[in-house]
Amino acid sequence: MRTSPAGAPTVRRPPAGLDLPTVLDAVTARREATTLVSANRTNGTNTTNRTNRTNGTNSMSMTLAISNQKGGVGKTTTAVNFARAAVTEGRRTLLIDLDPQGNATMSAAKDTPTPEDVGVADALSERSTETLESVIVPGVWDGLDVAPTPPNEALTSVRNELLTTQTPGVEHRLSEAVASVADRYDLVLIDCPPSLDHLTLNGLVAAERVAIVTQAKVYSIAGLGRLLQTIAIVRKYYNPQLAVAGVIVNQYEAQTIGARSALEDLEKIEGLTILDPPIPKRAVIADALEAATGLDQWGGKDAAELADLYRQHLDTITKGAIK
Repeated sequence: MRTSPAGAPTVRRPPAGLDLPTVLDAVTARREATTLVSANRTNGTNTTNRTNRTNGTNSMSMTLAISNQKGGVGKTTTAVNFARAAVTEGRRTLLIDLDPQGNATMSAAKDTPTPEDVGVADALSERSTETLESVIVPGVWDGLDVAPTPPNEALTSVRNELLTTQTPGVEHRLSEAVASVADRYDLVLIDCPPSLDHLTLNGLVAAERVAIVTQAKVYSIAGLGRLLQTIAIVRKYYNPQLAVAGVIVNQYEAQTIGARSALEDLEKIEGLTILDPPIPKRAVIADALEAATGLDQWGGKDAAELADLYRQHLDTITKGAIK
């Protein structure tokens, strides 16, 4: 089903009770050890303020994950443009770069980090005393903060740590970190890595909604089933509040038969809301991203229309009625 940006998207849950993907087998093995921890968070008996993100001092705050296990579909582009759209609307925004490549940091952090700088990996690691608050840096626009990933191997190491540790509750590390700072922000964006690993798992557990970014190409759409399976598992065992906010079709080439056909196939997937219109393939999007400049700042009618499209999609996701 497609919806206009002004509409209220309706999303049905994927079927529950699915087996975990191979990359989450270790999570299954630990699930019994973390049942009490997860139940406490879900039922409110744990004093960590996950529920405070929506019921606390900042009642309008929201945490949105941007995800797809396939690389190159435009997750980071979407996350950064959503961040720009949010701050232009006066929303205090935190962008968490959960991708070891660190591209969101390069585009959105005010100062370029060095390999020696701390980042989100330090806030997630048991071996570090850093907190999410202590690693946050200013963004390129007023109202934007970034939890960065510097150009080092720290986040890759933490990904391995999350996989191998026997400490219960590792799936909730980012959720707990976000809860500690969420009252300062109206919107928290999580740029997930292009993989279904324990970093993505942490991102989905921390989020209230997830936006799926894909392309109107057969091989891009083919991988959606596994991502939806993972989301269903996260909802069943770790984060029942998680909702699929919609699918953003990126780099759309309406003039090609293949793209139009793939979009029609995507619309046939039951239970998904496709945000309409798709984001067209335009060179100015990449140019503005590399220049750390908002599309609304770039100049020209095309860039302005694209900026407005991102803003409309963000409003649909964050302000629309999700079922």
